Amino acid sequence: QLPTEAVIATLRGDLRALETSADRDRHEREAVQARAGAVTTRLQSGASEAAQLDEMIRTTDAEITSAQVAYEAAREKRAEAQTTWEADEESVTEQRFGATGAAARVEALQAALDGIGDPESRRLTAATAGVAGSLVARLDVPADLSGAVDGVLGAWRDAFVAEASDVVKGVAESLKSLGMGGVSLVVAPVDAPSEVPARTVARQIGAEALIDRLGPQADTRLAEELLGDVVIVEGWAAGWTLVSRHPSVRAATPEGDVISVAGMHMSQPDGAGPAALEAARVELEIAERELARFESHRVTSRRAFDAAREAERTQLEHLEGLEARLAGHTEALGIVGRAAAEGEAEFARLEARAAALEEAALLRNDRIRELRARMAEFAGVEA
Repeated sequence: QLPTEAVIATLRGDLRALETSADRDRHEREAVQARAGAVTTRLQSGASEAAQLDEMIRTTDAEITSAQVAYEAAREKRAEAQTTWEADEESVTEQRFGATGAAARVEALQAALDGIGDPESRRLTAATAGVAGSLVARLDVPADLSGAVDGVLGAWRDAFVAEASDVVKGVAESLKSLGMGGVSLVVAPVDAPSEVPARTVARQIGAEALIDRLGPQADTRLAEELLGDVVIVEGWAAGWTLVSRHPSVRAATPEGDVISVAGMHMSQPDGAGPAALEAARVELEIAERELARFESHRVTSRRAFDAAREAERTQLEHLEGLEARLAGHTEALGIVGRAAAEGEAEFARLEARAAALEEAALLRNDRIRELRARMAEFAGVEA
């Protein structure tokens, strides 16, 4: 019932409103499309980053496996080096105690023998040309037979060895002119004796001759000359029986008892004598040499232990660094995953909004076409 002009005005107002709404929705649709493109780009970048992180995680995990094996090997090597070093430490301690004990024995024996003879005469004799050292040193007496050798030598156990009889004469003239003495010398034999009775008797009874028990550095001719008639026995009673059956030899026990057809010399209870002192000095020298060897081994094993411990620490730090890197990659992958989930949710919302705007645009376009047709119709009526 409205006038035609009013209807046309109303239709024009509705058309402008629809066109304004269309412009607004078009702008919103463009914004939604732009945002969807940005979200798509971000999702693609996130997928690429996630693939890279996944590859780095696999690579790091493989490196951790290798690093774990290397660390275990380094730890085992360190443990072995530590065990060796600790064993060397104990060996050095034990050897040091042994060397200390050997030094104490040398000092005790030296103190026991210091009162025998004239020390100055002995010093001058030892420094004389042609004097080849002490007799017991030339015989290379083992420690377990020092008492026997001291007992057999008797008064000659402190003697020096002269290379010739002229040396003995020269020492005697020198010491006598100074009013000194108390020194014994024996002349080193040039030829070996024709017979060594102790060996013959020892073979018959299944025993050993004393000269066959001396060390490898013993002067053979000197030993055969002075000790060639001595057989080693385990007790003085056995020696007494042996001498009674074989009067051409003497019997000696390791403790220093000496039995001959003429009688018996019983050993000193303390076993102190030049041969015992020389043997103690040899034992001290061996103990000191062994101590030096053990200390050298200890230094080497300590260095090996320090190097193994440093290698273990390096491997552990490398392993911990890889584990920290793996944790960082895993955390970064989680962040990328959450960002991708949020992006996908936003993209779904944008698609839904774009679909709604498209549907509204279709309905609005139909309404605009209808309004324009009505306007054309009323315009014709008005004309």
